[in-house]
Amino acid sequence: MATISVVDEDVSLDAPTLIEGFPGVGLVGKIATDHLIDTYGMTHYANVYGERIPPVAVYHESDTSLSTPIRLYADTERDLLALRSDVPVTPTAADELAGCLEEWFDDHGAFPVYLAGLGRERNEEPPEL
Repeated sequence: MATISVVDEDVSLDAPTLIEGFPGVGLVGKIATDHLIDTYGMTHYANVYGERIPPVAVYHESDTSLSTPIRLYADTERDLLALRSDVPVTPTAADELAGCLEEWFDDHGAFPVYLAGLGRERNEEPPEL
């Protein structure tokens, strides 16, 4: 079962916008979310755990403490959350993780914006605008 554990109880948000940053086609979601986190100096707010999330520990050059591969970052000034994932989520873990995240978003009044997605087949025509 997937769970979210808040690590910074001092963060207070009011119906935040949440930007999702799972690695997907072209890593667009991951790159955009990493950019927001770095540009706004967002605070590590919560960790996401799950039985089917790859068992990976993450650390960064500037902070050698270990953390989970999927984390939430917050910017109280902009009422913004960013979901950073350093690992892809397998189809077997997606339903469990999506259910946990959806429930947490609803409970916290978060409005999610999804950036990752599935690529189209090579022989398909580009979608019309």
